[in-house]
Amino acid sequence: MNISENGLQLIKDFEKFEANAYQDSGGIWTIGYGSIIYQNGAKVAQGDEISIEGANILLNWQVGLKTAVINAQELSLNQNQFDSLCSLVYNIGAGAFESSTILKEIKVNPSNPDISNQFLRWNRVNGNQVLGLTRRRQKEAELYFTPV
Repeated sequence: MNISENGLQLIKDFEKFEANAYQDSGGIWTIGYGSIIYQNGAKVAQGDEISIEGANILLNWQVGLKTAVINAQELSLNQNQFDSLCSLVYNIGAGAFESSTILKEIKVNPSNPDISNQFLRWNRVNGNQVLGLTRRRQKEAELYFTPV
């Protein structure tokens, strides 16, 4: 599957475009739509700048990597479920997703209502709850359970 425009917009809505590198709530240098690395593998650094066009290219490249991770799991998902997971994996990273309880539960039963609770487990940075992440996880869980 591929992410839909709706899924891409969900990521953009929460990441917000930033032309100048900034430190996210975890202290990681970030640019564009929440990107922490460039296509060449270089990390975003203080003083970096990016155009909106460059940020969209970087976003699409990173989303491609995340969709590959989800597709490799061979899950039976509808578009809304896939889009919500793309947003989650974009934010928490492939490794965290691949070892997560949410993935285990989806593999057993993609309709399990506890999956909503599993989204909400990913709302912390360095052990501290972040309101913006709570809102994002709620929106992802809502999308996940929205019929197509």
